[in-house]
Amino acid sequence: MALWGGRFAGGSSNMFRQVNDSIGFDQVMATQDMTGSIVWSRALCKAGVLTQA
Repeated sequence: MALWGGRFAGGSSNMFRQVNDSIGFDQVMATQDMTGSIVWSRALCKAGVLTQA
């Protein structure tokens, strides 16, 4: 899905289109990614690797 068009002479690269097309999936995974990061940081604090700010 193109988010814009007409400004550039050539089309977007295939790699850019693949990244752009994955945004919907990335949004679905964002909550799980943040939850995992929070849990991991709490475990590191408990182990003494990190300290709370």
